[in-house]
Amino acid sequence: MEPAATGSYLLQFSDQQTMLVSPLQQVLKKDDAGKNSFSQKIPKLTRLSTRTILIQIGQLQKEFSFNNQEVASVRFLGIDTFNHYYLSLEFFEQQVPLKVKREIQIFDENLNLLLRLQVPVNNYTEIYRDWYIAPNGSFYQMFSTSRGIKIVKWDFSSYLQNTQPTFIRYPQNYFEGKHYNYLIPSIEGEEATLQKTSQFEDYPQIMPTDALAIADQYVQLSWNCTQDNLTNGVVTDQYGNKVRTPDWIQVGQNEQVPYKWGGFESIEAFLNGIDILKYAGDNYTDDGGTPSAVGVDCSGFVSRCWNLPTHYSTSMMDDGLTLPYNSWQEAEPGDAVHKVGHVRLIVKQNGNGSLTVAESSGRDWRVSYRTYYYSSLDGYTPRYYVNRQGAPGNIPQPRIDRALVTEEQLHLYWSLEGLENVSTLHLYLSEDATNWTTDLTIPKDTTHWAIPINNQQQIYARLKSFSTDAQATPSLPSDAYGGFRNDGNSPVLIVDGFDRNSATSGRWKYLYHNFAARLGQSLALQQIPFETTTNEQVKNGYIDLNHYPAVFWLLGDESTHDATFDLWEQDPVKEYLKNGGCLFVSGSEVGWDLVAKGTNYDKRFFEDYLKTNYQSDDANSYQANGVAGSPFDGLVLHFDDGTHGTYDVPYPDVLTPTGGSAQALNYANGQGAATYFEGLVPEGTKKAKVFLMGFPFETIYNQSERDSLMKHVVAFFGLTGVSHLAANHPSIPVAFDLHGNFPNPFNNQTKIYFTIGAPGQIELFIFNALGQQVWHRHYHFTSAGQKNILVNGVAFASGLYFYRLTYQGAGKVINRTGKMILIK
Repeated sequence: MEPAATGSYLLQFSDQQTMLVSPLQQVLKKDDAGKNSFSQKIPKLTRLSTRTILIQIGQLQKEFSFNNQEVASVRFLGIDTFNHYYLSLEFFEQQVPLKVKREIQIFDENLNLLLRLQVPVNNYTEIYRDWYIAPNGSFYQMFSTSRGIKIVKWDFSSYLQNTQPTFIRYPQNYFEGKHYNYLIPSIEGEEATLQKTSQFEDYPQIMPTDALAIADQYVQLSWNCTQDNLTNGVVTDQYGNKVRTPDWIQVGQNEQVPYKWGGFESIEAFLNGIDILKYAGDNYTDDGGTPSAVGVDCSGFVSRCWNLPTHYSTSMMDDGLTLPYNSWQEAEPGDAVHKVGHVRLIVKQNGNGSLTVAESSGRDWRVSYRTYYYSSLDGYTPRYYVNRQGAPGNIPQPRIDRALVTEEQLHLYWSLEGLENVSTLHLYLSEDATNWTTDLTIPKDTTHWAIPINNQQQIYARLKSFSTDAQATPSLPSDAYGGFRNDGNSPVLIVDGFDRNSATSGRWKYLYHNFAARLGQSLALQQIPFETTTNEQVKNGYIDLNHYPAVFWLLGDESTHDATFDLWEQDPVKEYLKNGGCLFVSGSEVGWDLVAKGTNYDKRFFEDYLKTNYQSDDANSYQANGVAGSPFDGLVLHFDDGTHGTYDVPYPDVLTPTGGSAQALNYANGQGAATYFEGLVPEGTKKAKVFLMGFPFETIYNQSERDSLMKHVVAFFGLTGVSHLAANHPSIPVAFDLHGNFPNPFNNQTKIYFTIGAPGQIELFIFNALGQQVWHRHYHFTSAGQKNILVNGVAFASGLYFYRLTYQGAGKVINRTGKMILIK
């Protein structure tokens, strides 16, 4: 295997064939000519139980049961140009200590199982992504062996023609060897003095929520480092111990408590140690730890989360202090993922079977959140601290899908996976997304709520679910979404496309954020009304961008693993720009994802529609300035280097103009930071406007600088003033406009929203997927404006439905159609 182009490798196989491959390349939805070759959506995968999984692709969904196997996790690997879906399933071969087996399963576009390939779990070393799917269907897998890395190529074409699913297994020699978890040395210091089990009764009880709160303090702690706190390599301290501080720590402001071999410092002790010039962490693991450094190792961190009075090593934690569960499904937030040598704290179990944990580890030599699939946890055991109280179960975290401003209300729509352990929902409201002054109790099976909103008022909302136990334990909060009402103006749309955090190798350390609210506040200052939604709502077709005079798309540090604009997001964005839309995009890895690691199709989208050239991955600057003579002249923007409360932006994209665009911002070192464009995109009928920025908007840590940037963007888009908005997107249309139904999908009830330009009659028809009419009603409206119709689907079966609205008024007859999904 030899490096070829940037990020690519030339592979030569035993049959002498060669292949040029980019390990993170996405499989095309469209061919190089831009023609449709398939249009299926990325599947949603849910582990309903240890015996059943649910696969959903668009409106198609199927359940698959495994009577003789227990499903540990399921994840989507990719799709080839023949509409074959590749999934990885992990099955429990042994629960305690953990041992799993793994299969690659291939399905056709109708979710018929075509092939099962049993593959070994990687031995010797962990490989983050061990698969590659070529567009022609060839499947490549990378293995670590005692003799190095091996790549295997599979051609499944003959097997996929069979009428029955085919089962294939790797040769036995691939299954031999030791899992890397048994080969990695312990990353904890000397053990504390062993306590007798009887003494545990005197230890404090701990609630899971308290343990998670303590863990979060270690992850989010901000502290100041001086040169005296750093070793700058290996040094010998006054006690004769060798010490080495982790190299991620810098002079000045830092976040997250560092790893220290044998460390057991509380937050207060750590900060005090830094103040008296002790070393900030120690990852020299050949000695037994030293009092000259402060921090926590893996077991010291978990001991602190459980409020233990002394440091219990991993070898002591299975000697009465903790007890094992019989299965991983019993493990709850605040429990441990444990083996002698390393321990992690469980934060939550995810719907696809993966685990989100908090840990102090040698992965990054600090306390952070991470997500693991079970194949990475071979040899581990789920355990609970014997004095843990109030086990909450896995309380699902709500997700707000959309905040919509209609008439005099802010409508919120959300989703929640799993209600069995939930008693109620709590809705919190704020006008600044910081001080949450209103707490409303909501029935747990509710997915929509309307809040009164006054003219010139901005409201933000977030949700928590509460457990069914006596303690009513809350979940983590949802992201904060909101809206701003300004009568006479059509709202713009904020699209939150940022799902990445430290649990998925990102820089943002929390499992929730308020970044959409940050942008919304800057829009409201310019009197621009707005609504908020997720990128998933756009890509699944529930949001029509063409209803909005401008769209503001936030991508944070989303990168190749998460996809910035995937193929199902590019299409609606392209159509929006063809129709003359205004698009604002911010993110530090958009060019890296779409150009450096993207397909030809991705590159054309970036260059032809975002009108930008990608130059390099790291501008090596944390400041951007407006280009003289441009609409952004005079701007000075400073974004976060990790010391200003959001997250570090270590790799801001370097961007230059192409296709008629111009430079908007330059970094302080003169490299391109943002571009702007006004004109026609390919196949466009109206002039579009695009502003693309190579660093995230929310990381501009000075609010006045964020507001100043937004003022310039609003002026460039021509959004200032009621007359422009009313002219292009009137709040009362001249005829009839359908906005869709919300929520969608829905459970029993949904509302269809539309506007009429004059009094008249609306006739509503609803048809099932077979085209059979299941609903027909007439409605009379005596005034023009925004209207809605409530649809009660109690008598309907779950599934896909189509509806048609016919408007008769002002001498016109106009039909509009839509589709909705009922899930019971």
